[in-house]
Amino acid sequence: MDTVQTGKKTVYFEVLRILAVLAVIFIHTGDWGYSLFTQRTFGGTLYFVDLALSIFSRFCVPVFFAISGALLLHKNEPLKDVWKRVLRMILVLFLVSLLYWFEYLSQNNAKFKFMAFFHKAYYDQTRYHLWFLYSYIAFLITLPLLRALAQHLETKYFYYLIGLEILFDGIIPILDYRTTVGEFPLNHSAIPSWMFEQIFICPLIGYFLHRRMDRPTAKKLIFPLWVANLAGLAACCYMTWFKSRLTGFGGGEAPSSFHFCFAILNCVTLFLTARVLLGNASLPKGLETMLIACGSCVFGIYLFHMYFLRQPWIEAIWLNLTKTGVSPMIAVILMTLCIFFVSGAVTFVLKKIPLVRDLL
Repeated sequence: MDTVQTGKKTVYFEVLRILAVLAVIFIHTGDWGYSLFTQRTFGGTLYFVDLALSIFSRFCVPVFFAISGALLLHKNEPLKDVWKRVLRMILVLFLVSLLYWFEYLSQNNAKFKFMAFFHKAYYDQTRYHLWFLYSYIAFLITLPLLRALAQHLETKYFYYLIGLEILFDGIIPILDYRTTVGEFPLNHSAIPSWMFEQIFICPLIGYFLHRRMDRPTAKKLIFPLWVANLAGLAACCYMTWFKSRLTGFGGGEAPSSFHFCFAILNCVTLFLTARVLLGNASLPKGLETMLIACGSCVFGIYLFHMYFLRQPWIEAIWLNLTKTGVSPMIAVILMTLCIFFVSGAVTFVLKKIPLVRDLL
């Protein structure tokens, strides 16, 4: 396997994790960054630049699931070990949900009632970014079935699966809306949508790209993938502009239905690029150590970043930067990096605590 490793860590996975969690933080900046394009002159250069960054950032969740597939689908564990994973993640979800619930109570001067917390955590989530944990638990529950499928699926069917996803989630929705303005979309019953759930297709893709595809094939695919990826990004930008123009949401609000059309293609492109560039690379020891350390904190950064994102001092950083003439998008990128390092530092400290270390 062409991977740079430190102990049991694969460097290119850590790089992908770092990029993905930075994208997650950026998405959650909302009007400061992710939706900044809606505040630009409609159809102007900055409108499309900011829109492209927002659409591009949607690679994050597919990449997280793809890495999980690459690391887990080749194994053969007894069901009891699978359920140890499930129960661990449920415990993480419970504790983090409780943490954010207490934050909510303190902000609203409300008293703790367990059933109110339980109802919220059971049918919704105490912070909206925690939806990913619910989905990840669902992925872990189906792990034995996905393993059996991945390990016995012929290579040509992985390509077939990726092609179907791009066709049904990208090309057809764009053509439907562009030609009929959404009046005559393809009958939903004709779409094999179960195949395109992120907890199904993304782990399979990660397993395929990491475990099945040889390096020469990966290298040959990089250039055409980037061409297709950038074409897909341009198509998503155009369709968002087109739909906004038709619906009248040119500024202050914009349809996001086309932001996800080619997220899988973006995921595949970034995954293979990282593998090819870092798979056989000889990195300086210090850089390797830094990447491994940052990558090992990504789960904690995901869990805690929403707490820091809502702190007044974070908003003050953004305001002070923009007041000094820094571009709002550059300011939000710097703010994203700040949240990354603060959340990472907290996670690094928490991982020194024995029981907490096992959860993060």
